[in-house]
Amino acid sequence: MNSARHFLLTCLFCAFTFTTARAGSATWAFTPASGDWNTAANWLPATVPNDPADVATFDVTRVAHLSLSASVQVDSLVFNPGATGYTIILGTSPTSITLTIGGAGIVNNSGIVQNFVVNSLPSNQINFTGPARAGVMTVFTNVAGGNLGLATSEQFFDQSSADHATFISDGNSAQMNSLTPGVLFLDDSTADHAVLIINPGRTLSAQTIFGGNSTAGNATVTANGGTLSHKFGGRATITGTATGGDATITATGSDVAGGTGGFINCMDLSTLGNATVILQGGAVAGGILQLATQSPAGFARIEVFGNGILEVFQGMPMMTIGSLEGDGNVELEGATLTIGGNSLSTTFSGVIVDVDGGPAGAISKVSSTSLELSGANTYSGGTTVAGGTLIASNTTGSATGTGAVTVTAGTLGGAGTISGAVTVGRGSGGGAILAPAHGAKQQATLKILSAVTFDSDSTYICTFKARSNQARTDSITANGVAIGAGASFNFVGQAQGTLRAGLVFKVISNTSANPISGTFANLPDGAILNVNGNSLKANYEGGDGNDLTLTVQ
Repeated sequence: MNSARHFLLTCLFCAFTFTTARAGSATWAFTPASGDWNTAANWLPATVPNDPADVATFDVTRVAHLSLSASVQVDSLVFNPGATGYTIILGTSPTSITLTIGGAGIVNNSGIVQNFVVNSLPSNQINFTGPARAGVMTVFTNVAGGNLGLATSEQFFDQSSADHATFISDGNSAQMNSLTPGVLFLDDSTADHAVLIINPGRTLSAQTIFGGNSTAGNATVTANGGTLSHKFGGRATITGTATGGDATITATGSDVAGGTGGFINCMDLSTLGNATVILQGGAVAGGILQLATQSPAGFARIEVFGNGILEVFQGMPMMTIGSLEGDGNVELEGATLTIGGNSLSTTFSGVIVDVDGGPAGAISKVSSTSLELSGANTYSGGTTVAGGTLIASNTTGSATGTGAVTVTAGTLGGAGTISGAVTVGRGSGGGAILAPAHGAKQQATLKILSAVTFDSDSTYICTFKARSNQARTDSITANGVAIGAGASFNFVGQAQGTLRAGLVFKVISNTSANPISGTFANLPDGAILNVNGNSLKANYEGGDGNDLTLTVQ
């Protein structure tokens, strides 16, 4: 019995000794026998860090290129102050390798860059779980290979963070049978302040995907345009209930024949959040942002340049962005794009169009900011001003497309041209204003090629400057004018001295053969306005017989 008991204890001791020799916290040796992580002799003590509680520590070494020959799970990787610059590689083995980091993550105290290389052949991954962080001054390079499809080279789960790391994902270089690498964020993970560079490929581009309830945080994300003919640019996708956070997300253009720009896609129930999205132009193709989300796109700042394109899809009822600027292209596939809410006043000088053969698109301006449209737009679903200011400053075409313009609240102004009918006010509520010179330093004439209607809760603000026998005033040119009972007229400006009798201020030029219908409540026909001691008489049959003029008496 004693012999059997002694034998059993000996076996248990040997088993325990074997286990601890194969797993435990350890420091990479100064002179390891090889560059294989999974060889115990390369660590001090001679044990392979491969347990959820293990810490792999790295200091000065003569062998700084490591590779994993089997999957490993650790709490953290710690690079001590003064440590050598390491390169840790996944993808030298013919089998799939996973490095799972689930505790403190990567702690880089070395003061220099630490590199990780993930080859997607056959399907290698670094997984961050729990609260793990990808570290500071860490660079992850993801290389394509394997079978046709997508391989996520780094995956973030739970509350893990990309921290301040840099991720460079390269698209495939083979024509077929290549697996494209990418970075995937799931659960409540965050890209934090990371830099994510998504490069094009020969048949498939690299990707970065924000899914689950993840966020792009304050990251800098760049999807680069194609560098080969008829090949795809890098792709960044926000899906699930993820958000763009406060990130800067850029899609660059392509300069090669047949190339496509970088691609950003916001879909499902996701939102762009407060992100800044930049769509750059290219010699051949520009970057693309595709909004196909069923949630408001958020308060994102959208900048579209050159042949960059913002695509807004039909059936998305609350497509809201914070602001729009640049000189690029906006395509509305039957959608209403609501603009405003991020406190930025912007100018968009590009073109807003309906998609060829598709249903009419529309624009709605909200919030207290201003949006200036200076391009010749052709969208046909109409324009609504429900807050802030919409300025038409185009010199050709129509700033607001071909549809009608309705001001329910806020201000419509500018010295541009509007082709559709304009209605100011909705009969109740107040706050609907037409003011051609709003925000400008000089008087302006707003040209409306169709009729203008002032509803009972509307106000026409007309500015002027005058002295002696000279006068400048705002004006509206419209093909038909209707003024509802209760609409008001505000004449704002300064007259210096005594004005010459007979001096005329034309405030509405009616190009229709029909007379003006109605009068402003505070300016009946024949009323006298007193302006700095000068008397001006209102005449709704002035000019060529059907204009509204104010004449010095």
